[in-house]
Amino acid sequence: MFIWKPLLYRCLSIVALLAAHTSAQAQDLEPRLWSHIPTGASFIGAGFGYSDGETFVDPALRIENVEYQLSFGSLSYIHSFGLWGKTARLTLSVPYAMGRWQGLLDGELRSVRRRGFMDPKIRFSVNLYGAPALKMPEFRQYRADKTSHTTVGAGVSVLVPLGEYSAERLINLGKNRWTVRPQIGLLHERGKMSYEVTGSVFLHSSNKDFFADSKTLQDPLLYAQTHIVRTFRPGLWASFSAGYAIAGENNVNGEPKGDSHRDFWWGLSLGLPLTPQQGIKLALFRSKTNVSTGSTTNTVIVGWSYMWGR
Repeated sequence: MFIWKPLLYRCLSIVALLAAHTSAQAQDLEPRLWSHIPTGASFIGAGFGYSDGETFVDPALRIENVEYQLSFGSLSYIHSFGLWGKTARLTLSVPYAMGRWQGLLDGELRSVRRRGFMDPKIRFSVNLYGAPALKMPEFRQYRADKTSHTTVGAGVSVLVPLGEYSAERLINLGKNRWTVRPQIGLLHERGKMSYEVTGSVFLHSSNKDFFADSKTLQDPLLYAQTHIVRTFRPGLWASFSAGYAIAGENNVNGEPKGDSHRDFWWGLSLGLPLTPQQGIKLALFRSKTNVSTGSTTNTVIVGWSYMWGR
């Protein structure tokens, strides 16, 4: 991306900043992660979205007005089951994206386009407290009797390095590294309101096949998110979400890049029922960096899901 040899190593740190665009999917503001669902239920879903934003770069790099536009879609599958008498779920998501990045290098406009699969995600979670494993008839009765309910859950998600990647390119849709994200969450439901808090840490393996025979490693990234959800009737709900990410400095060939995150995220989501088995979700997210280098992003997502096996 607008790079030639004399400026190569001075511009390597921009990659860590541009990576924040795809981390919009990693640092997803996702409400209802710990919601109690009946065991034996399966879901398939498709989502489509658009994201754009601006990256603020160290002026010493002589790069200005770095912007991106990313269109993406994903297919996902969720299955719930009982584990030690508690509700557990397994999720698989496979995203595909088309993106364009552009900016000024020494006043000259440069741009690049990418198209391909991003890294797929596998997530496993279990509700350790509350949310007993119940089939649909018992589940309905349990939920009808419990007007106030508290759940504590734990989970782990893994980004598998199978996305589009080439060491000959500075900008890629895949990361060529594993990312493991342990999570712990608390959900309290009272009547039609629910309040949810999730804390997680992103742990990254190194990328030993980075551009120009370089090696990169990102420090752990801490991320917390909270959600307030109002359910109006089954399938119809609205939520406000907020999140904050800190740390996660990148190192290139052992040299720290001084790009630690302090990013604030917020979002609005709306769930709409189509049939008892189908629903759609609309979401708007925005992020803003609180340091001199970082990114601001805007994302709109439309999703569809279908449930069976009740």
